[in-house]
Amino acid sequence: MKIMKKIKNLIFIFESFLTKYDFERYGIDFYISQGLKIKILNISPITRRSYFNGEKEKSHFVKNFQKNCYSLEDIKKEFFEYKNTCAASIVHIDNFEYDYKVRKILKSNNILIIKHFFGGQPFQKKSIIEIFSLIFSDFFGALKKLIEILNFLKLKLAKNEEPDLIFYTGSKFKPSKKIKSVSLPSFEYDKINFLSSKKSKNIINDEFALYIDVPYRHSDQYEISKRFPKEVPCSFEEYYGTLNRFFKNFEKVSKLKLCISSHPRANYKNNPYDAYKLFENKTYELSADSKCRVVLLHSSLAINYPVLLKKPVIFLTQSKFTYSNKKHVIDLSRFFEKKPIEIDQDNFDEKIYKNQLKMNIDIYNSYKNKFISEKDFKNTSYEIIYNTLINNNDNQR
Repeated sequence: MKIMKKIKNLIFIFESFLTKYDFERYGIDFYISQGLKIKILNISPITRRSYFNGEKEKSHFVKNFQKNCYSLEDIKKEFFEYKNTCAASIVHIDNFEYDYKVRKILKSNNILIIKHFFGGQPFQKKSIIEIFSLIFSDFFGALKKLIEILNFLKLKLAKNEEPDLIFYTGSKFKPSKKIKSVSLPSFEYDKINFLSSKKSKNIINDEFALYIDVPYRHSDQYEISKRFPKEVPCSFEEYYGTLNRFFKNFEKVSKLKLCISSHPRANYKNNPYDAYKLFENKTYELSADSKCRVVLLHSSLAINYPVLLKKPVIFLTQSKFTYSNKKHVIDLSRFFEKKPIEIDQDNFDEKIYKNQLKMNIDIYNSYKNKFISEKDFKNTSYEIIYNTLINNNDNQR
């Protein structure tokens, strides 16, 4: 499909409820300010039923242009309203089957199909020995995974409706196919370079360490039954109790106050971090604070802040983490040539702490190029998307 000269309608398709943070990340208010009519479709009632049922009664950031779709027919009706109306869609669907079905419906309604790869992290391939070990530990799970892979390959081999346009973040995710693609900065790059005051005030009076929170019941836990190998998540006490005990020792060793930036999807009613203060939606401000000496985290796209700001990072894991969660932490830490701290081993001391503070600026720059922004940009990610959609080619590759 040829990109239309003037897009009038923009449809976002997600498999989750959105937060206020998501609205900022995707530039929803910006698109509205430019005169675009926005529609946001949540198809999680179809593709992530456990997640939807578990989250639907909670408080969400909802606007009148958002709608939940409960069937393929709902999706068809929504798209039909935009048939031949100079509409574009930005598709965020991980479910391969419905990604294929949704693209097919979009194409039949002459709606521009856009894929937005907004961020990723290093991933290490499993060794042959590790693969056989996992199969031995969960044979039936391995068979189920094999069936999933075969179904995925079947869809790939079928006549697929490719995106008309791909936006990607970082050189690592530049598409190899001959599809029109445009490079973008990450949202964290946007935040630091375009969306925040260069002279932000310090939030904390004393020197401190920042912990980037990941909630005990993150939304991805709803799909834990589908994972291979079979996983059992931490209990509340195993998760927060272990963290709180480690933080107490960390403050003693580092002589720094610990502050916590809560995850955008945490929705804490009670603070689970004992005496440590939670700061909501302040990850950038705390990372950029001149008194922030080090950032502690597991695996999160928020690592982009300390990388761009050249702050030391310390990776945390523990024995009760699931296989996949632990692997994410290890894979990320390996890129930075660091070993994650096993926080339930009670061996964190001053020597380990000082060693963890070391930074390799070349590695930071490499990470920035591969996963945050492969070049310097003059516009935010959503401004580049908008300019591309109205045929402004200044930022195209």
